[in-house]
Amino acid sequence: MFVPFNTLSDNARLWVYQSPRVLTESERGEILSASNVFINQWTAHGNNLQASLTIKYDQFLLLAVDEEIHNATGCSIDSSVAFIKTLGQQLGVDLFDRTQIAYTLEESILIESLNDFKNKVKSGTIPETARIFNNAISQKNQLENEWLVPLSNSWVGKFIPSATT
Repeated sequence: MFVPFNTLSDNARLWVYQSPRVLTESERGEILSASNVFINQWTAHGNNLQASLTIKYDQFLLLAVDEEIHNATGCSIDSSVAFIKTLGQQLGVDLFDRTQIAYTLEESILIESLNDFKNKVKSGTIPETARIFNNAISQKNQLENEWLVPLSNSWVGKFIPSATT
């Protein structure tokens, strides 16, 4: 059953899908409409899942399910992955490319391939003030403090050159 994203439990299970580009208003409308249909028929072992999908920064799809009501199961998760893949194909975007690093710099969201990102961090082109989107978070309550993190606190912070003495 589709519910507003903000009404889901803070402990709701979460999946973050990143678009390699900003989605148009029309595309966002299509996504929200299709997700409403999908979620309203989404079940796990015959139980309706209470879930939602929202779009943040016009580029990130956040799918969440309240597992305090019914757990998502392997088959239900597989069906959500198939749904997201179909959306990506219809939009002409790869929502599963984990080799693209999204970060903010001066209020802009930028995306780099992992290799380019590493090289730019090492050369100082991407400063330590950049904030990285940690799309590996898995609960709604992590959105506020663990999704967008300082470069030095992220898994890619290891590419920051050590200060020389």
